[in-house]
Amino acid sequence: MSSLDMRTLLHLSFIDGFLLGVIFLFFSRIKTKYAGTQELGLSLIIISISMILFSMQNMVGPFISIVVANCVCIAGMALIPYGLRKFLGLEVNLKYYAALIFAFFLAVYYYTFILPGCLRSRIIIICLAYFLIFYYSFHILFFLNKIAVLKNISRVASVIYLFVALFALFRLFVFAFYPSPLSFNMMSSPPGLEKNIYLLTLIFGNMYSIGSYTLFILMLNFRLESELVESEGKLKKHVCELEKSDAAKNKFISIISHDLRNPVDGIVSLLSIMDAESDIPPRAASDIKLLKKTSEGLSALLKNLLEWARAQTRNIECRPEKITLAKSIDEILKIFELRIRQKKIVISNEISGDVIVFSDPKMFSTILRNLMSNAIKFTAENGKISLSAFSNKDFSTLIITDTGVGMNGETLDMLFKPGRPNCVSVGTAGESGTGLGLLICKEFAELNGGAINVASERGAGTSVKLSLPAQK
Repeated sequence: MSSLDMRTLLHLSFIDGFLLGVIFLFFSRIKTKYAGTQELGLSLIIISISMILFSMQNMVGPFISIVVANCVCIAGMALIPYGLRKFLGLEVNLKYYAALIFAFFLAVYYYTFILPGCLRSRIIIICLAYFLIFYYSFHILFFLNKIAVLKNISRVASVIYLFVALFALFRLFVFAFYPSPLSFNMMSSPPGLEKNIYLLTLIFGNMYSIGSYTLFILMLNFRLESELVESEGKLKKHVCELEKSDAAKNKFISIISHDLRNPVDGIVSLLSIMDAESDIPPRAASDIKLLKKTSEGLSALLKNLLEWARAQTRNIECRPEKITLAKSIDEILKIFELRIRQKKIVISNEISGDVIVFSDPKMFSTILRNLMSNAIKFTAENGKISLSAFSNKDFSTLIITDTGVGMNGETLDMLFKPGRPNCVSVGTAGESGTGLGLLICKEFAELNGGAINVASERGAGTSVKLSLPAQK
């Protein structure tokens, strides 16, 4: 062992510790930034720097190569229990560690420059500091760790710290009872027991670094795996809750569909029959017309609400078919013929018979119904609605332009956002609306592989472009 070169071992220790510290810091940041991992990585880097300072003994003054070198080494070692406490979620107080380093600095400086003849006392103090730090690290890992998943691996790591602490204690007794005079520093120690102890310290130090920090990385992995399992458990719980919520939503939609919409449709039908009677008093006839108009609005709202909710839950099948646009437009215009006549709206239909779209027929009918209803609703008497269309290789586009009231920029930006404020709108003849119609149009257009765009200006009307696939 006496043939080993001390300075070479110190340089190798620097390379070993510095690279290991950088790897540990990188690993901890890549995985996740747990408290304490930075300190544990920095401790190795700082200790490795002290190795370079130690290697300068007999080359620079003792203040750098002995006092500063030992203080840097102790500072790096003190970061180990500090980082372990943070990593395990224990309280830390930086003042204690700062006080230890300062007291150590004073002691080493005193026995290096004030009482340079008491070398044995200086070495004993250094060995005692090493023993206390490593034994305390053992105590933290073995007795204070409350993280169940880390208990086994932390106890294995604690054994390494216990052996290092015992080796420091062994050094203390060797130097305390060493019969010959001690050298001023490790570089000046002659071959023999003293030099062998220093060499063993460097060898065991490198073995400690590799072993303990390998176990630290395993501790990080165990902790990450535990948190992953916990997250998966929470995710499954949330999925279960969402499934229950979705089932409740579907039940609610079913209630709207069967238990609420049908009675409302019955009321509309009854009021339509009563409105057709000729022997009803004028006051009652006026009230019946008002009730009929209100109930028709409620029926339309329930239908839109049901279709939108089904689209949101994707509880609806989309079966695209070939549809002739002009034919569908004619059917929709017949539905709104009475309202168009009442408002004296001019319809300009320029759609040719060769424009084809591929869409689910029911969804497409709903889209057209809502778009035409809006155009009529917000167009004043004697206004105009223009219909046009064009096709390219992939898409067919329907354009519905009205001369209605239009929208400002703020309303236009919020148009397709559910839950937007001020969503209730009133038509030019007092028609009611909730804004659900356009949301349904957007959902159904996207379900069929298309899109819808709206351009509008307050007081200048609105233009809606509906694009749908022109082929399968």
